[in-house]
Amino acid sequence: MTQNRIYTLEQNHPNPFNPTTSITFDVPEAAEAKLTIYNMMGKRIRTLFHGQATAGQHQVVWNAANEQGVKVASGVYIYKLEANNFQAMKRLILMK
Repeated sequence: MTQNRIYTLEQNHPNPFNPTTSITFDVPEAAEAKLTIYNMMGKRIRTLFHGQATAGQHQVVWNAANEQGVKVASGVYIYKLEANNFQAMKRLILMK
């Protein structure tokens, strides 16, 4: 029996979080994928995954640090998955 997969971006868990949160996404076929964290002003904070993703479920952990390894402030952030022609965004909350 073949499993019909679709592109999905799950809500991070836990949410709100401190100090780490997990983000799960699913791709139905091998694809170039990018998972990025943005602040509410649209500024890129960190790219968590960028590369070839195999078909199936993937989980990435964010430690609330930016690209330079500096912890970001408490607040609401957006995470975005882009893969092939699929795009999805969700909100996450960092509470310190």
